[in-house]
Amino acid sequence: MDPLILLTKAYEEGKIENRLYKNILERFRYVKDGITRIEKASKILYPEYYIEPALVTSRSNNEQGILFARTIPLVIDNRVRIVIEITAPLIIFGLKGTIHAILAHEFLHYLEFISRIIRMDIISDEISYTLFESKYLDTERLLDARTVFNDRALIRLLERKMNGELNDERLKRKSIELWLGKGYPIKIIQIEDNITRLPIDAIVNTPIDEGLESKIKDILTRMKTRRKKG
Repeated sequence: MDPLILLTKAYEEGKIENRLYKNILERFRYVKDGITRIEKASKILYPEYYIEPALVTSRSNNEQGILFARTIPLVIDNRVRIVIEITAPLIIFGLKGTIHAILAHEFLHYLEFISRIIRMDIISDEISYTLFESKYLDTERLLDARTVFNDRALIRLLERKMNGELNDERLKRKSIELWLGKGYPIKIIQIEDNITRLPIDAIVNTPIDEGLESKIKDILTRMKTRRKKG
């Protein structure tokens, strides 16, 4: 997957101006650096990912929030394929530390999805009808960063930036003022639609690399040990 294909398409269609497009391409190095850092810290390859050339917002009846990245399980050829969506506003307005923290956060979601496939434990996520509930469920589903990453600075960064929800008001403000306010593309997702529905036969048909399965089982074992110790 070419991670820049949708961004380039948006530029060619005139939805994103030349200056902004070039700036996103320039800052794309922070994404690549973050992925290299995560792979080194976990000894696990990062999943497929792509740049979404839009500001993605999630809405419930009375609330609205920005989603700067998402972990998305797809069903293709009756197999589950997990990809990471990284939004252009995160790249253009996010500080390097914030970008790395969000990439690591979504990586933990990816591993959690794989662990549920291994355990045959995915049919559908719980439905949450408010952003508060969805943030709580998001945190509850994560694997423990301390058992995944051998990088104390990355773990501290996650704890500081992603404590229940993204802690970066600067990024949120700039995204609203300089992306939404400039009329660049947006994508709206209703919170009740942002749930996982995977057919059991697709889960059964999904091959998991033996090395990845072994590492995830080891992570889950160490998580249980940490809980028992307190």
